[in-house]
Amino acid sequence: MTKKIHTPQARKHKFYIRNFISLFLIGSVLLEVASGVALYLAPSGRVAQTMSWELLWLTKTQWEAIHTVFGLLWIPILATHIFLNWKPILSYLKNHTTRAFAFKRELLAALAVVLFFALGSVYNWPPVSQVMALSESMSSFWENRGRTAGYFIPEETVVHPETTATTPTNPSTPADPTLSSTVSTKRGYGKYTVQSWAEENKVELQTALKRLADLGINAKADESLLALSGRSGKLPSELAAIILGQPLSTPE
Repeated sequence: MTKKIHTPQARKHKFYIRNFISLFLIGSVLLEVASGVALYLAPSGRVAQTMSWELLWLTKTQWEAIHTVFGLLWIPILATHIFLNWKPILSYLKNHTTRAFAFKRELLAALAVVLFFALGSVYNWPPVSQVMALSESMSSFWENRGRTAGYFIPEETVVHPETTATTPTNPSTPADPTLSSTVSTKRGYGKYTVQSWAEENKVELQTALKRLADLGINAKADESLLALSGRSGKLPSELAAIILGQPLSTPE
């Protein structure tokens, strides 16, 4: 029986799963760190959408997607890494002669640090509380900067109304088969784009865009009501009403 010889040419075309896993973990760690830093520095979603905030040409929503996707990918990849390297991992943790766990002090210290920061995150202990406070100050910084730059940034209570009731349309408004009979406030207006709000309320997209354009608001179908609010100076709720063809209430 002849022994199979692995030539350099054969190795060149062979796929090494261990190498792939290791390189993937390195790349994903870098992306997780980068996205974590980006989200730490980012303003709140309300401000980010209003200002169309970006960091390195990516929006906050895109950074969130990267952070979430690669965090989830870590589960199967890390499980595969442990499966493929189970023996080396055990050899690292155990003493070869006594088969007892080595590095007991290091293991206990690592567990203590992990537990401390986990509980600190839950109960807002120092220094975690200071770290989170700095993140809040970054959000305030971006909000103030946006207002200084001329963006109309609505208050949190306006963007995310607490009520879950529905507001009936104005009875004096002429009947229009494209209008919905109610305006849903089950979730914040900031989650809607012009198109999604129109579709949910059974308004033709072109009709919605025309109603906005008639008031001098040039909108795009995929533009969020928050971003449009920042450009137009109208509240998200006012933009929602315009799309539905409802007259805006005037202060008495």
